[in-house]
Amino acid sequence: MGSGTNNFAPTALSRFTLISEGSLVVSLAVILVLLVAVVNLNRSGSPKIYKLLSSLQAPNKLDAKAFDPKKYLSISLGILWLLDSLLQLQPDMARMLVPMVIKPAIYGQPSFVVDLGNFAVNFWRDNPVTTDLFASFIQVFLSVGFIFFWDHILSKFIAVASMLWSLCIWLMAEGFGRIMTPGATWLVGSPGAALFYFLASVLLLVLPRRYWFDVRFGKLATKSIGFLFIFYGVVQVFPWEGFWSGKRLSIIFYNSSLMRQPKWLSFPAAKLAVMASKSPIIVNGVIVLITLAVGIMVVFWPKRAIIPFLMLLFLGWWLGSDFGVLGGWGTDPNSQPMIAIFFVLGLRLQKLRRYDDDDGPKQALDKRHISTSPQLTDTSREGAGLETLSLSKLLGLWLFVAMLIATLYTSAPIVSNVFSANSAHSRSYLGLCL
Repeated sequence: MGSGTNNFAPTALSRFTLISEGSLVVSLAVILVLLVAVVNLNRSGSPKIYKLLSSLQAPNKLDAKAFDPKKYLSISLGILWLLDSLLQLQPDMARMLVPMVIKPAIYGQPSFVVDLGNFAVNFWRDNPVTTDLFASFIQVFLSVGFIFFWDHILSKFIAVASMLWSLCIWLMAEGFGRIMTPGATWLVGSPGAALFYFLASVLLLVLPRRYWFDVRFGKLATKSIGFLFIFYGVVQVFPWEGFWSGKRLSIIFYNSSLMRQPKWLSFPAAKLAVMASKSPIIVNGVIVLITLAVGIMVVFWPKRAIIPFLMLLFLGWWLGSDFGVLGGWGTDPNSQPMIAIFFVLGLRLQKLRRYDDDDGPKQALDKRHISTSPQLTDTSREGAGLETLSLSKLLGLWLFVAMLIATLYTSAPIVSNVFSANSAHSRSYLGLCL
């Protein structure tokens, strides 16, 4: 590390103490989140997710109380932020994030992307342990907000914070998802999980509530995913992307097989890497054809594409991305889970039907109608104040405030480094400004 690290890095004992205390705080927060989630079961004693799974099996009926699209997306995003916060506390994260995550992401990128990446590198190296804890705390903070306050006035603030944080990750740590370099493919998580986090946060912030129950929104979601896969299938055909050569294609699966994991998980990726090295034309041709076929199915026949699409997504997540969390320095489960979340959301909204008056709220049957139920209006729940908070939300509010305090506390030495003339971060910042 550079000279900035020597000036600001704590001793080995203080590092261990800081990591231990931070891990304890985050672990306790995660345990409390899970306990509150368990307490927040419905009256029948079954988890609320059971209603969602049951509703997927009944295509001709949708109960607005059982499935709320905005709630589904908010809680899903909160769970992913919670997982990311735990991944941030892995023992090797403070030491290996720069050489194993940021540096590879900006390698071979345009100069302005490299400058942003170096800005993040110097920012991290000034105080790696504290910055690691800061990242973990802010992600728990976002998780608590999305899970417990998805229908509260605080949801707007949480969505804005998530937009800013995910955008910083995508621009600096993920190098724009490597979309500006040859070899970008959905197999390795392009265009990046943080970009999908950003998109979900934007939707939660700006989309009026009545449109969350519009069939057209569901169609837009599935078609966008289908066109995304068609796009990556077409891109993988171009010779300059390098997938027809054994080296470029096989390195995807070879890197996955090198991660620390059980042998039965790495064995298929290792064998596929050998096949791609020996017969790249056949392997890439098969991948391209399957990707294009599934993408076309998702666009035109989304219901028939459920099993093929989810299977393809899972295989790519496993063999190409190694689930995004293995190896000791994975920061998120990659973009495949968010793609699946958007796909399920879009597919579920396309199953909207109009109820009879006695059965439930009227739902949109075609593009000319939007639900008229008072439960689905913009002002139904989002303006709720503190007096409407339940016990679970009060506990969530306590966690929310605690994580906010922890985030601000850990940010203090980082802010001091920003204004220190001796830090590498400050020199990088000046370089960006000039």
